[in-house]
Amino acid sequence: MQTFCIRVTSNFERVAILVKLWIDSGPQDSCFGMIGDELLGEVRTLGRNLQLLLQGCDSDISSMVVEAWNKIRQTIRRLAKHIGHLAAFTGMDLHSDEENMDDSHSYKRNVMASFFEGARSGMESLLDIGLKRIKEHQKMLQKASSNMEGFEQLKKRSMALSVSIQNYLIELKKELDGEIQENMTCYVDSLKTLLTAASEMVKFNESSDNLYQMMTSVMRGKVFKINLGNQTRGTSIQNIKIVFYHVFKTSNIPLR
Repeated sequence: MQTFCIRVTSNFERVAILVKLWIDSGPQDSCFGMIGDELLGEVRTLGRNLQLLLQGCDSDISSMVVEAWNKIRQTIRRLAKHIGHLAAFTGMDLHSDEENMDDSHSYKRNVMASFFEGARSGMESLLDIGLKRIKEHQKMLQKASSNMEGFEQLKKRSMALSVSIQNYLIELKKELDGEIQENMTCYVDSLKTLLTAASEMVKFNESSDNLYQMMTSVMRGKVFKINLGNQTRGTSIQNIKIVFYHVFKTSNIPLR
């Protein structure tokens, strides 16, 4: 019993420390912060439930043990969902050790389903961020005006690109609503695929944000230098196609 208590306490302390470090090192984003706070709350809940479990074992009260164990299993599923969300939102991979989970096959499947549900929610948040930035860029384009040579052509092409990206992200959101078969293999494979796509989506959002910042500066008549590999070019109408390629080649998400 004493060995079991030490093991439980030690593992919980490791989980609490790792989660806190992860949250503290995450992006300063309202969505990440909100889910991070919920994750920390569930870690505290897990600690209380573990304490209840140890008290029940120490007092040999079976009803207390059963109640605590059921609460722990429910908390772990909520933890898995939050972890899946944050992993997708930050483009991080997850290495689940489902084969060594000392639980029934149905519970393992439920935990993996929670990871997947969270990752899907995180991916949806990334798409929402991308769509929000696109709308902001389109509003800027609609208001922009200048006597600069080639400005209207640049504005037209920029809007066309923006609409193309917007349509593509909308289609991705629709695909997220698709159902998968409820078995362990499908959840594991789908989770890996989804997290890979989320990692590319993080890069895509960063790249498109760089593009929109550049375009905004061009629209306002500002001139600055952009590093393209080993070359440095001044911003001009002639370089727009080169910049488009440079920005989007960092992401493996194709543009339709």
